[in-house]
Amino acid sequence: MEIILRDAERLKKIDGIVTNDKIYQEFLKYSSEVKKGEKEKNEIAFKNSYKPIKQRDENRNTQLIQKDNNTLDRQELNILYELGTMMFFNSLLLSQLD
Repeated sequence: MEIILRDAERLKKIDGIVTNDKIYQEFLKYSSEVKKGEKEKNEIAFKNSYKPIKQRDENRNTQLIQKDNNTLDRQELNILYELGTMMFFNSLLLSQLD
């Protein structure tokens, strides 16, 4: 998976397939609702959980914009792909145990 995540051409193809899928849009809605719920529970802890990402962006002199997006950034997409890969291999493992 790490090799694929470093291959810009493959990622471009995967991104196109994933981001145009209905499930992806449903995931974004779900993700947004979870973030909103976590922020409402404990705003300070929620903000602290994003500090490493914020610091990374500030170190790159990136202007941060706080708003809801209909897309995920590269880091978030990579996490999504890694989790999907792990779930796929776990399902293969479980199917062999039966």
